[in-house]
Amino acid sequence: MYKIAVPIQNRLVNEKTRGDYLRLLKEAEATHIVLIAEESKSYSCFAENVAWFKKAGFTVGVWLAETIGHGGVLLNGLDGEAKPRFSPLVDINGEEVVGTNCPLDPTFRAEMASVAASLAKTGVSFILLDDDLRMSQHGKGFSCACDAHLSLMSKHIGEPVTREELRDRAFCGKPNKYRQAWLYAQSCSIQLLAEEMRAAVDAVDPSVAIGFCTAHSPFSVDGIDTVALTKTLAGESTPFIRLHGAPYWVAFNKWSFSEIFSYSRMFASFFQGSGIEALAEGDVYPRPRYNTPASYLELFDAMVRIDGGHTGILKYMADYTAPPLFETGYFDRHVRNKERAARLKEFFPHGANLGVRAKLIPHLFKDADLDLSPASAASPKPTSAAWLSHNGIPVIFSGEGIATAAFGENARHLSEKELAGGVILDGVAAMILAEMGVDVGICSYQGFSLRCYRYLSTERKGEMGAVM
Repeated sequence: MYKIAVPIQNRLVNEKTRGDYLRLLKEAEATHIVLIAEESKSYSCFAENVAWFKKAGFTVGVWLAETIGHGGVLLNGLDGEAKPRFSPLVDINGEEVVGTNCPLDPTFRAEMASVAASLAKTGVSFILLDDDLRMSQHGKGFSCACDAHLSLMSKHIGEPVTREELRDRAFCGKPNKYRQAWLYAQSCSIQLLAEEMRAAVDAVDPSVAIGFCTAHSPFSVDGIDTVALTKTLAGESTPFIRLHGAPYWVAFNKWSFSEIFSYSRMFASFFQGSGIEALAEGDVYPRPRYNTPASYLELFDAMVRIDGGHTGILKYMADYTAPPLFETGYFDRHVRNKERAARLKEFFPHGANLGVRAKLIPHLFKDADLDLSPASAASPKPTSAAWLSHNGIPVIFSGEGIATAAFGENARHLSEKELAGGVILDGVAAMILAEMGVDVGICSYQGFSLRCYRYLSTERKGEMGAVM
């Protein structure tokens, strides 16, 4: 069953508005409601809304909009309460990351565990953590390199580790013990937070699942086993995750739809066969429709249904700041397209299963040559898939394709069978294979600037050129 979850601001739901929300949600055939939590003193009202929507037949959860932090405060100020001060993340340059909390701070973990337990007491079926459950992507530098994290890294490799060594060694060159120590420390701290939040919820109601919204860095410089983390958070319940890649990226980042589709499909493929329910990010931030049109959301929803790798969609159809009837356009277009959307499975009963296989691997940072492929918290990226799509070539993200495309560090993970079947490469992938002894037709290569060339997406500088 295709799941449709709709996030709603809890503070907008009251006796006067519940009926309007109910009508919109029923017409949309939503299966899940995610009420967005505010500060703790509003939890009693929150519990009333949970009970009301559950009685109406919905599976109801809560969205906790801040844990580690987004590099700015989201929740503070909604009701005038001052949040406790915890140890912040520190980047590899030694700078504190404003608006963040380090998960190695035991007082922070205790606070988050307490919040999770309080939310579990409201009667929700699940708790969704926002995409700030990550260690990097909070500012300019990689994090966390606070004293506690440095100590953990030092213990892991049996020698002192400094921020200077991390900059010069963990984030440069070939794989080494400093990079391994970095990944170990980041992963451990997130795992500690997840375990304590899970234990706190288990003490209240073990049936309440916890899931999270993913970003890029958990799959790269954070070193997190995202499948294991998702299952740890879920406990006894079915594990679930909200993926990354949303319609508003087209409006705000000026990316193409094929790029956005590629992101969501790539992240979904990382969880294939894991037993984890994967929901697409149907976000139309910041609303209303003159910012991100409803057509963008409907097209994205159609892709999710066709792909076959998603369980459903977190579809942001309700306005976050206005009453339910102020902007109904997203609901209206969804209802208008319901019959058409339901028929998509007739044409794609087995999902998208024919095309060039985009070889996309999570956690490339671990084994990468960072002199060839500079470290980035905003990775992995489906560059090969987007390039193929821009050229009208069908793409699949799992299974066997008519050929394989492997760009960058993904080339290290090609099998002999994939190499024998023909592979589309970029310059870095060709260099990697050449160094591994694979004949890709390159005699030599040198660096040059591509500033004068126009690409379909962002400008690329300092790429490597090859002599054939």
